[in-house]
Amino acid sequence: MKKNFFTKFFTFLITISLIAAIDMSVLLAEEVSPVFIDNLNNSCQAGLFRKIYDSTFKTVTRVPFIPGLIEKAITKTISLGAKARIKLLAGPMESAPPMVEIVSNNGEYIVLKIGKLQKSSSKLFYAISFNDKVVSNINCMNIKQDNIIEIPVKKTGKYTITFYRHSNGKNFAYYEGILWEQDFLGIAKNELPFSSSEINKVAERYAPISLFSDDEEYRPGSLEYIFNLVDIDEKLAQTKVKLNFERFRTLLAFKFNDANKFLPFWGDNDGVFDTISYVNGGINNVTEVMQGMLSRKNKLYNTIYYSLIPNPDKGEYYLIYHYLYSFDEKTGSENDPSRGKHVFDRESFAIVLNSDLLPQSIVYGAHMEGQKLNIVDADKNIIQSSSKGRIRLSWEEAYKYQEHPLVAIAKGSHAIYPAIGNYTFTILKDKLTLLSEPAGGKNLLLPSDLQLINNSIANEDNSGIVDYNADKGESLPTKIFLERFALRSLDIGEITSHSWNNVLAFSGNLVDVLGWNDAKFPPFTEREIQTALWVNEADWGDSSKMPEASYEAMRQIIGELSQYMENKTQVP
Repeated sequence: MKKNFFTKFFTFLITISLIAAIDMSVLLAEEVSPVFIDNLNNSCQAGLFRKIYDSTFKTVTRVPFIPGLIEKAITKTISLGAKARIKLLAGPMESAPPMVEIVSNNGEYIVLKIGKLQKSSSKLFYAISFNDKVVSNINCMNIKQDNIIEIPVKKTGKYTITFYRHSNGKNFAYYEGILWEQDFLGIAKNELPFSSSEINKVAERYAPISLFSDDEEYRPGSLEYIFNLVDIDEKLAQTKVKLNFERFRTLLAFKFNDANKFLPFWGDNDGVFDTISYVNGGINNVTEVMQGMLSRKNKLYNTIYYSLIPNPDKGEYYLIYHYLYSFDEKTGSENDPSRGKHVFDRESFAIVLNSDLLPQSIVYGAHMEGQKLNIVDADKNIIQSSSKGRIRLSWEEAYKYQEHPLVAIAKGSHAIYPAIGNYTFTILKDKLTLLSEPAGGKNLLLPSDLQLINNSIANEDNSGIVDYNADKGESLPTKIFLERFALRSLDIGEITSHSWNNVLAFSGNLVDVLGWNDAKFPPFTEREIQTALWVNEADWGDSSKMPEASYEAMRQIIGELSQYMENKTQVP
């Protein structure tokens, strides 16, 4: 068995060398298209290349056409065979023309401009789905004449356009049937009868106070900051990244700071923004992209975003607060990040509002859907649990300062919890603990409109250290540190290929995790596209059953805020 595998593997490498030696003009041209595998598919060697690949790695089904480690070997082999280096950095935009351009998304229509999705034919067949249910028959379009498609937005939810190679599109293999599939979030204008300023006032009124531990180095940042468009790191800007597309076996490579030129036009929901393939020295080391993102901790760009999503069936609205991070170090640190580390992270929690936009409850978004979440005491005894991986508290029970919810942020993973304390995820009837993490601490991230009573105890920017006495000694914090964040709308119902947030038009996976747990960014997580389900399936918690240390820590922080902060009068 081993001999047969190695024979095939070396045959594979030798074949690639021969291909490179025969004709590498397409790949080595100075103006090389970043879609270099697609170019290879146009050559006479493509059939042989695929045949060798499929027979050698036939047990691997749903992986990118060239996984990171295999790609490294191929690149090296081709370089030796052709005695030249493959240029993976993207050339002019014309070398990777837009596939699907979102022209407009205004709550009434999603307007798309369709590019040349396949070269062999000018005809395409497509269907439209809403929340994964087909709502249109398969249509035929002539790209030369009908390259504009309008999708009516009649209800809020996920809209999907699926392009097929053939008219029936149902009886073909994975790689042969679907040519392109992309998701869009539509927020129906008729279901959200509030102006932007009205929504902003509500978001400001209930803006959170986030509690971070001393050891947590990262804060939620702006989209511009985490994509290196402000406070620019020049080395990171030039670092190579890739988009991998399993469905049609294409790899698109470009510089990190060109992400906003490609992601908005290559938004297939099967794509992965690859940030872990370029590894020096093995999978446990950081990549060049990771190295650059590890250092993006500038707190001048602290930002929390918000969205308002309607649920007309229940007469409710979901006010979601989004936390976007440049890096997730899990339980590691900058100098020693853990194996589960990854570039980018996104977390959120939701406040359930009634038809008058008054709060009813809070759903705290943790992680690990389908695994049991436990709130534990100092001895790891389980105090209360959730089988859904998230907890819901009534508005009256939730910890708040005035009308601002207090949320505890987990060290490393940034998961959001209802109180300072320790949390675990378990399986096999609690016999196996998959994750144990502390959450919250004395570092408070406050809305910018909360002011200290006496600036003499703080810096001019209203951040500083406030001392207080803990009731139970060293087990509680002895001082709190105040930081500020900007509150901004994420505008998830208005995303186009040219909007300020256009990187969010990419409906594939922006979070590239070692293994199979890649993740999407808003608006394509279940918290935006299935908000009602995500909210209503959460398990109700009981704040009266929190561990005593958690209760005492939260009480102390609320007490100190009441003592040192101005009393802001809320206007209904």
